[in-house]
Amino acid sequence: MLRASFACLILLLSVFGVSASLPENSTEKVLYGLNVSIFDLSGNLIENATVCVHDCKKAPASFELQTGCYFVNSTYELAFNSTEVCIEKDTDLSIYLNFAVLNVTVVNSSNFPLVAEVNASADGLFVSKRTEKGFAIFNTSFEEVQLRISKEGYVEKILSVNVTENPEIKVALLEKKVTFYLGNSENYQTLKDIENETGAVEVFMVGDEVDFENKTLIFLANLNQSICEEIAGRTKATLIAFNASTGYNDTNITKYWIYGGRDNLLNMVNYLLAKFFGDKASFDAPKVPENRSKMIFILDRDSKQIPLIRSAGADPYIEKNLEISILGYMDHNDLAESLKSINLSEYSVIFLYMISYPAQDVLKDYLLPLKERVKIVGLAFTDVYNLTNVNISAPEYKSIAD
Repeated sequence: MLRASFACLILLLSVFGVSASLPENSTEKVLYGLNVSIFDLSGNLIENATVCVHDCKKAPASFELQTGCYFVNSTYELAFNSTEVCIEKDTDLSIYLNFAVLNVTVVNSSNFPLVAEVNASADGLFVSKRTEKGFAIFNTSFEEVQLRISKEGYVEKILSVNVTENPEIKVALLEKKVTFYLGNSENYQTLKDIENETGAVEVFMVGDEVDFENKTLIFLANLNQSICEEIAGRTKATLIAFNASTGYNDTNITKYWIYGGRDNLLNMVNYLLAKFFGDKASFDAPKVPENRSKMIFILDRDSKQIPLIRSAGADPYIEKNLEISILGYMDHNDLAESLKSINLSEYSVIFLYMISYPAQDVLKDYLLPLKERVKIVGLAFTDVYNLTNVNISAPEYKSIAD
């Protein structure tokens, strides 16, 4: 029976780092932890070990292997060496692991150091460090290193660094904050109250000094085109627009803003943080204000005015102030049946359009008792029972007839 032949492989690992001197704010210590993996020529892992935790200059690693050929892979952070070796007897092998050092400093927009997570990768190798006093060092034998830098409350930054050209880099992270820049006082005070409650917003009026270059999400409201274009030329931030010529807008943003109030505006802020920063902030849909005045239109169900009324009623500014209903009837019998389930006394305004004589006969018992406290407007019919109490020929109501 044949017996396998074994030999001892002793690795002498030498580490050479090239780096500028560490800055005063560094808390890094020189601690080498090398991973050594031995593979056969088919790529199968034979042995794996971590060696040289503190000082690799004189720290051999010993492996007992069958005679044959192997790849010896050594890695330290992003530094890598692969050496092929064939052994027939006990063998000493010296491996030289050369690397350069990338110094990374992370600051905020005011140049104050930040404690952040820095993930570095190169050619399949990966190492993660937390900056202390805003500083971390990465060791690599690759010229190009990819960095992903993150901190809670700040916008993540991803970049590629050429270590040869830029051995020391400073990265500024910008806060995840909504900057409101307003052209008038609409919602100003409510936003200032929210600003005092949370660090997620800051509020400025037109003319205030603002460092637009270091903002990430700017909400422009009620501003003319020239101001919007000037701001757009000074920043790379995402622009949100309400009644402004430049920037993103959608139905939710419009309704949050127009409906107003603390809850709507706070939900809008969380909506923006979730949409543009990917935050898991919770938010409710826009809600119309409570205790709005109620208005009902009574007219033939086939009237061409119904789509126009619905369209006007969907306007957020009208929705904010009025709750609009439509009672469309087929004939006077249908009208009588429909009125049984409606409390007309709940409405501040009742608008009658092209009401026939039989329909007026049905309505009189409902409307005449309400004339003292409800505005009843009539248009395009002869009011035989004097149901209405608004003179649309008066100057202040002329627009109704128009």
